[in-house]
Amino acid sequence: MIFALDERGWEIGTRAAGAWIEALEVILDLVDDLSERGHSLAYTESIFLKPIASTKTFYDLYAPDSPIEISAELRVRIAVIFSRAAKLEDVFASGEDSSIEIESSGLEQAETIAWAAARYLHDQSHITPCISNVSTGLHSVNYQGETVPIWMVNSPRQVEHFFRWLIVATTRDPSQMEALSSEAFRQLAFVGGSIDGIKKMTGSYISLIGKIVHDLAFLSDNGSHIFAGSWQDAPSQFVAGNVVISDENGNTKQNRIAKRERKIAYAGADLFFWWHIKIEPHQNRIHICPDKVRGGGQIVVGIFCHHLTT
Repeated sequence: MIFALDERGWEIGTRAAGAWIEALEVILDLVDDLSERGHSLAYTESIFLKPIASTKTFYDLYAPDSPIEISAELRVRIAVIFSRAAKLEDVFASGEDSSIEIESSGLEQAETIAWAAARYLHDQSHITPCISNVSTGLHSVNYQGETVPIWMVNSPRQVEHFFRWLIVATTRDPSQMEALSSEAFRQLAFVGGSIDGIKKMTGSYISLIGKIVHDLAFLSDNGSHIFAGSWQDAPSQFVAGNVVISDENGNTKQNRIAKRERKIAYAGADLFFWWHIKIEPHQNRIHICPDKVRGGGQIVVGIFCHHLTT
């Protein structure tokens, strides 16, 4: 996926030099993380040409009399990142109108946000998240009389939130969800093909996906911490996130059919998926295995189903 770099918010203003450098490195860290995960960056050259310290541009900060010292190491890092990035106009020619309004806050000039909005209006399958120093989260952006959803992110956690929203807002079947799950739930591992089990649940995919994403999000964000502690206390801690989860009882664990249904070979070992999230009180389950958590491993999500033998 393409992430676009918002040119706004780079002004040094009253920030100390160290704070500005730190903010820059946070953004570079995010770009590196996205690159390692197979995503790409698009940017506008105006980010380097706009004054950010009085009359000085980003390029002027490399000069000996710069108010901020950018180390040689950081310069190399910047050069490497932008050498593999694409210019906005090379990805999509959006025209020259950069006037936008974010949530009725008044018109402003924002080239990258306008470009992302124009790209979406040209083809709504092209939702472009923007890496931003200004804001985060989902915003309603008015561009040329049309309202467009624009996501702004500044951290890996925000990127996860974007992909969770993307699953709920745009996917229409389990295969589409599966393609995004590793980005939306980065602390979870999924048994290959397991998400297709949503088809066996009662209810349409559209009616189920919001709750499924909500529960998996809480599991991804908090599950490892919870299962590193007392498993007896786990259900009550999940309830705090509006997630109902439980282990199977002793009778179920002694049932040969139930045991066989919950046993899956994964990463060279047989795992038992006794713990399960209850999407609804009496049906629709997501079975997980937290056995590897205390050894530093991930929670494994193995089964999506209507209900297994008890």
